[in-house]
Amino acid sequence: HVVVNNHHNRILPIETNRRHMEWEEGLLINNGAEAGYNDDLNLIPDASKQEISHHLAHAYSTATQSPFDKGMICILDGMGETYRAMKFGKKDANYTSDFDLSDNIQLIPSDLHERETLYDWREAESVYTFEKTDNGIKFVPVFKRFQQENSPPTLYNHGFENMDSLGALYSRVSSHIFGDWNACGKVMGLAPWSGHSWNNGEKVPPVYDKPICSGSLYKEEDGAFTFDRTLMEGIPLVARNDAELFDPETMVKRRRYDFDDDKYQPEERKKQRKRDEDNEDVLTVSTLTKPLSTLEKQLPAQVALDAIGVASRMQQDLEEVVIDFVSHFQKETGETNLCLAGGVGLNSVINGRLARELGFEETYLAPYPGDDGISVGCCAFGLYGGDPKQQTPPPPIWKKPLSPYLGPAPTDFDIKMALQAAEPWIEIETIQNEELRIDRIVTELDKGA
Repeated sequence: HVVVNNHHNRILPIETNRRHMEWEEGLLINNGAEAGYNDDLNLIPDASKQEISHHLAHAYSTATQSPFDKGMICILDGMGETYRAMKFGKKDANYTSDFDLSDNIQLIPSDLHERETLYDWREAESVYTFEKTDNGIKFVPVFKRFQQENSPPTLYNHGFENMDSLGALYSRVSSHIFGDWNACGKVMGLAPWSGHSWNNGEKVPPVYDKPICSGSLYKEEDGAFTFDRTLMEGIPLVARNDAELFDPETMVKRRRYDFDDDKYQPEERKKQRKRDEDNEDVLTVSTLTKPLSTLEKQLPAQVALDAIGVASRMQQDLEEVVIDFVSHFQKETGETNLCLAGGVGLNSVINGRLARELGFEETYLAPYPGDDGISVGCCAFGLYGGDPKQQTPPPPIWKKPLSPYLGPAPTDFDIKMALQAAEPWIEIETIQNEELRIDRIVTELDKGA
């Protein structure tokens, strides 16, 4: 039995025409550009197949392996299943969505079934309750907000940058600052710098008083969710070429977001470099490979200060909206345990606040809340989703989280490439002596690393 999901488009209708898939593969277009697209090992043609909607897959990925038997699930996402796929999927016996589980879901917009719009709508945020039983798990969809596709879905990334889910807005900031829709972790990392100043207050990040987003996701009138993309319009910060980014003598361009905090001491860094050079067991890549001149204290350029201001505003708004959203449905459902999934679940700052501040007995977040966890959700649905063709009873429901190490082991080369990519932002040490390496790890952990 095979269970699948791809929130970009339905899968099973495509797989009914193998000759067309072969044609796509031959031209390297659509999904045919991926190796193994038309391979039997990918399609498993003799298996029974079921397709499920995106947020339902997210819900299965987290609730089934939670360490508690019942609770509430909040899916905070960027872009989920289309409304059209879910609506017409009710006529398809091989497709399951929230609409097949309940006719009593609070929808935003509430009149979506009656609307006629140029483009489709996609899942943004969803809420479920669940309860594990002796022979499976029961899900009850409670709430779902759909976001409209505001630009042609045939454009770059389905027009994701113009959508208004919390994940899409955060991603828009990521694109604006870093030129990468999926660098949201860096946005989260920039945000806390809003409390810093440099050169005795001479350099300070701007404070933007007007929210990027505010209000309640579950309301439609007074107090409803609103958003403003003004801070992410015009020339993206990643494309700015301010004069101060260029050395006046060499015209060499500096990294736009490289800067040190006010406690940075260049002399201490140089002393550490000398110690590293004298220690044959330690290689500090971030200093030994750079000239001494680059070890001088770097003040943030104005574009970096502007980026900090935008990141801080977005992070602050995200936290306020999510706290309000989860708190509301905590009261509505009466559930005392919380599961989180969806791309916004990668924001560890808001996860921590939800776990600490709202009074849930337990909060569970799978190691893969984003779309990498969809495969686990599909697997869980296959095991516990009640396949009518299943001849044998399902295995016992999971009572604890699965191992997070389900993917292939990284090679030494993979590790080296990852370190090189992150090198501008971290200090890297390679310690050949195993005893010294273990001592260093214990010391860092003891210091709270």
